[in-house]
Amino acid sequence: MNIYPWQGQSWRQLQGLRTQGRMPHAIIVSGLTGTGVNDFVHTFANSLLCTHPDIQGFACGECASCHVRQSGAHPDYSLLGVPEGKKQIPIDNVRSLNAHMTLSRSYSDYRVALVTPAEAMNQYSANSLLKTLEEPSPDSVMLLMTHKFSGLLPTIRSRCVHYVLDTPTEKQSLEWLSAQETKNDPKLLLATANNKPLTALSFDGDKDVLAKKAEFAHDLMNIMQANESIVGLGEKWQKYSFEQLLVWQIHWLETAIRTVHLQPERMPNKLIAQLLSKNPKVDTLWQHYDLLLQFRRLTDHPLNQQSFGEHMLSLWHQYSVSMT
Repeated sequence: MNIYPWQGQSWRQLQGLRTQGRMPHAIIVSGLTGTGVNDFVHTFANSLLCTHPDIQGFACGECASCHVRQSGAHPDYSLLGVPEGKKQIPIDNVRSLNAHMTLSRSYSDYRVALVTPAEAMNQYSANSLLKTLEEPSPDSVMLLMTHKFSGLLPTIRSRCVHYVLDTPTEKQSLEWLSAQETKNDPKLLLATANNKPLTALSFDGDKDVLAKKAEFAHDLMNIMQANESIVGLGEKWQKYSFEQLLVWQIHWLETAIRTVHLQPERMPNKLIAQLLSKNPKVDTLWQHYDLLLQFRRLTDHPLNQQSFGEHMLSLWHQYSVSMT
């Protein structure tokens, strides 16, 4: 497993600390979903476990430590995630990790633990991890991967070094995705995925996602033109991922804010572009954008999904009223 082209700078920074003997005992690695953050942190964990990494710091795959890791039972490595059927990392699992981190090393220069996604720890699990962060064992490295840095307790954040991985540029995303030989147009996939290349690649294998995005845009247009019932469409879309629906809407508005006065023809969805371009008030676009961001912060909340969807759709109706 290697890193992605847009992650090179972060990789070199971390490897530089290792070479200089200044490796932090606890590191939070954060970044956007769909950009390879989890792959990066797994690759870095493998690097730390390897006793003969190559000149760039990647695991050699040939040393005794690498062979043990490849077997899936490395005594110097602990991987902590969300158990199947659960939504959070249980406190008992964190306690087991804490105990494991106090053991002596068997193969590697470091004892390594990876918690992913770290935001899946509740307050009790996170507090249990604090003792290990406050009193780390010698030559131990705790890696925490998160897509929601703000979702971590302040006490956890304050005891770790934080690395934010670079977001790929449009050019980097397009070059990488084009090299994957996708069935669909890479530009269309990236527009659908809001320039998240790994998400775009996953969409290429989903026959319905592009059609769903076009259908959703059409339904929003009907809402804005008062041709459809908000309740009816809320019921229609309640079984679909509201996180994904919000990503599409936020992307449309971000693009609209950038281009509505300059190059509205560059909007990825022409139906939405046609309606948004009728409103010259960028302030109104920003207000709608901020409201959708507030909704996104609630996507993990156990709300009634249909009511949540109806409220989300009503924002577009309110926006259309402001245009008249």
